[in-house]
Amino acid sequence: MRLLVTFAGGYGHLAPMLPVARAALAAGHAVAVAPRPALVDRVLGLGFPALATGDPALDPDPGASGLPLGADQPHNAARVAALGVGRVLDAVTATPAEIGHAVGALLADAEAHGAAASLRDECGALPPPAALVPRLAELAEAR
Repeated sequence: MRLLVTFAGGYGHLAPMLPVARAALAAGHAVAVAPRPALVDRVLGLGFPALATGDPALDPDPGASGLPLGADQPHNAARVAALGVGRVLDAVTATPAEIGHAVGALLADAEAHGAAASLRDECGALPPPAALVPRLAELAEAR
């Protein structure tokens, strides 16, 4: 399986995604990492292929921005688990070993692979976002 790990970690801080990538690699999967532009050199230095995401000119310093975790993340994580396509760990207390174990177990879980394929197909059957534009314009005019 091929795995692309994406995240917007802070400068010098690749946890918890590094244990995720290492666990997948140890399980025999092909792994690439897509960090923010400022972290590409660190990811390459750790031995992973790196694909920069975003515009370096617009890459803010997360240490300066102080943005908290999004309020919808616990709900989203619960839905991922309920659909059988992921596992939920406590972002504050999970250790790299726990994260690595959870990723390894998920990648080895045939039911999770089937659930992910079903979810992929369901999302692929949805109309493209552009198809909603006329309806949104109609709703806006009605207001």
